[in-house]
This record gives sequence, structure tokens and C-alpha cells, in this order.
Amino acid sequence: MTEPAVWRTHLTAHASTRSCGACDMCCTKLAVRELDKPPWTPCAQLAGDGGGCSVWGDHPASCQTFACLWRGSDTLLPPELFPADCGFLLALDPAPTWPTVVKVCVEADRPDAWDTAGVRALFARLAAAWNCPVAVIGEAGASHVFAPTGGVYSRAERPEIFPHDGAGLALGLDDWGPDRRPPAERIGETRFDWQG
Repeated sequence: MTEPAVWRTHLTAHASTRSCGACDMCCTKLAVRELDKPPWTPCAQLAGDGGGCSVWGDHPASCQTFACLWRGSDTLLPPELFPADCGFLLALDPAPTWPTVVKVCVEADRPDAWDTAGVRALFARLAAAWNCPVAVIGEAGASHVFAPTGGVYSRAERPEIFPHDGAGLALGLDDWGPDRRPPAERIGETRFDWQG
């Protein structure tokens, strides 16, 4: 089974009726190695005027393995976290084995859009349920991380956790829960009730 199929299988456990609409945040925030596209720059393959990807169907493997948590499920994230509206995108690293990371890619002109009590609580729940860190990332690297066991660290206060100028994470062993199963398995079985 190919990697995209593994992720799609487990995300399908959380059926989605959502569409990208005019959102192209993944095409601007993420790197695409096959196209030599660096992160935080618009992809040259964007059709413009909200037209989406001009090479869709022939898009690179990096794009095919990408998993937008909002788009991939009606239940993993609440409706109000539509990336184009909320100012950040939650992207799941497609690592087939533990650990993985949820990347919160923020808009440069709204770097603190994620920093509300409700969103912080949501990030903490995701990190605990999936035993993976949730890292807030901007053009200057990671600025905050929500650890699976509840710790929340900022790069300003704990720079040792954010090596390589925020390009890496160095959580301690006590920041992880005991569940070491592949993250896709946990994602497929985890249910959230964001209304409660």
C-alpha cells in the first residue's frame, strides 16, 4: 500500500464533505521538493484567482502525501478552523511510524491567530490523543510546541527545545505518552466532540 493510501484510509474513518474552496494555503506554506519550491512562497503551479493547482492530477508526490487535517475530515477539526479564514493550516507529517508531528503553519500577517484559549485547548487535545507534538511554525521556524503529556513550550523561553533555529524539536522523554503505535492508527480511531 502506498503512503498516500495509508493516510487516506485512516482519514476516511473520519468522513469528509469538506472542500478546499478558495484556500491555497498548502500551496504557499509548504515546500515541494520535486518543484524546488521553498516553504512560505506561492507555488508557480497555482492557477491564480482561487483557481487552485494547475497541475492537479499530475501533482508531485509531496503534494499527494500531504494531509490537511481540516480538509481530510469533518470531525478532526471544527468548521471554524478553515485555514483561509482562521489564518493557519494544520498539516500532518506523513510519517508511517511513531513519532510524527502536527505542523501549525501560520500566515505571516496573522502570526498570533492561533493563540486563543480555545485553539490552545484543541492543540493540547490533539497532542495527547495522538501522542505527537503540535508545533506552531512560521517563516522563522517553530515558535511554540504542545507536547503530548501537556507541556507547552515557547522558543523564547525554552530555546533548547527548538534546535537549528526552530527547524527541529527536542522534546524530553517525559514529554511523550506510552503509545508508540503508528500515528495513522491512532488518527483512525480517535473521535473528538468539539461542541462539548
